[in-house]
Amino acid sequence: MRRILLVAGVSLALHTLVFIVFDRYRELTLNLGALFVHGHDISDIPPVMGAGFGVLAIIVIVAGVLFDRLVQFLWHDSE
Repeated sequence: MRRILLVAGVSLALHTLVFIVFDRYRELTLNLGALFVHGHDISDIPPVMGAGFGVLAIIVIVAGVLFDRLVQFLWHDSE
């Protein structure tokens, strides 16, 4: 359980870092959030970004946990 929480924490930290550093990732977050929040004004940008950030965070955490499981399976299988 600790390993899964560690992987999820690292994945979320990487997600946040990439969001801060790369403009294309912020655009992806905005476009993904627009699918879930129906706002088209300038004042609707924070909820749209929040929804996109949350959806991408869940995707990144699930991908990180699945990648960890795959590595753990292959590492255990090679012994």
